[in-house]
Amino acid sequence: MSTNIQHQGIVESIEEQHVRVRVTQTAACAGCKISSHCTSTEAKDKLIDVYNDTMAQQRQIGDVVTVTTSGTAAGKALLLSFGLPLVIMFVVFFTATALGCSQGIAALMMLGALVPYYIILWFMRRHIAEKIAFCIE
Repeated sequence: MSTNIQHQGIVESIEEQHVRVRVTQTAACAGCKISSHCTSTEAKDKLIDVYNDTMAQQRQIGDVVTVTTSGTAAGKALLLSFGLPLVIMFVVFFTATALGCSQGIAALMMLGALVPYYIILWFMRRHIAEKIAFCIE
């Protein structure tokens, strides 16, 4: 995952060195010629915060920009959002069943174990935002 991930978007707001960009995320088939006749086409708007943009004062609301991040940063984001919670759930579930808990209780314990994980992520959000950063080209 060493390649950069790029998305085009429109500048929504600017505050000092913080730029908020609206990116339209489309489904794979959204670019199809007959997508207007298809019910499976999906498009979602996402807001991406770009911090420490040294060119922020030269940008204007409505500018079309390209937002990039490294593949490594994307991999870290996937690991934090999906990988580690999955590992935590499996470890707690199998440990609880090995200790004699019923599967229902083990499942509740498994879900309960995610609460402290996400609380820790919330408290570390600024540190994570520095490691998983976006920039504007």
